[in-house]
Amino acid sequence: INPHGIPGSALPIEHRIVADIGAVEESVRLSSTDVRLVYLSSTTAGYKSLLYLQLLPSILPDNIRLVKVMIDVEGTHLEETLSPTRNLTYTFQWDALNVYKQKVYGLTYASVSVGYVYSKCDVPVWWNERVKLSGIRTPSSDIGGVLEKGDGSVIYLKEEDPVLTTVLGNGDKRSLDCPFCEVPPNESTFYFPMALAVGKDGTLFIGDHTLIRCWSEKGSVQTLLEL
Repeated sequence: INPHGIPGSALPIEHRIVADIGAVEESVRLSSTDVRLVYLSSTTAGYKSLLYLQLLPSILPDNIRLVKVMIDVEGTHLEETLSPTRNLTYTFQWDALNVYKQKVYGLTYASVSVGYVYSKCDVPVWWNERVKLSGIRTPSSDIGGVLEKGDGSVIYLKEEDPVLTTVLGNGDKRSLDCPFCEVPPNESTFYFPMALAVGKDGTLFIGDHTLIRCWSEKGSVQTLLEL
């Protein structure tokens, strides 16, 4: 990948491990801008929500024999019995499915119970807590064309009349080199738009042949990167 207008130079890539959620992040800063392309593995299909439990300290309590872990989330029950060791930890991986193998979206609660069994006492000493777990982030393709408004009413998007509105472009095709591409939205031209993405702030990113371009409602169409 080359920065726009600087042939042969590579863009710096930053790597980061997000230990709290067990994810890998890579960030590429686009030349001459404050915009970054960010990849986060926790947003990919198949990623599991993680729950880390610190069960024992570096110095073991006297007479401890066993550690029991019980976790209940969305109807799924898990039980584990562990031998006590220094700095004992346990990692629970959740596939964001309930007991009926249905996808769970958004946040949900897990009931966590940890029991400590000591010598000469068969009854565990329990510690209980409810913690939040992240389910599946809802992609637009998974709503099935059905919008539930929360007041009991439902909108079936597939039965609504489709409406197309032009927000970018004037219908003309730009030249391949595009020397004058930073123009107002209604004057912008495209060569071969093939990809589209939206930022958290509403900025629109367009993959236009060999260019990555962006547009926000407050500005003109700008070229961020040339491949």
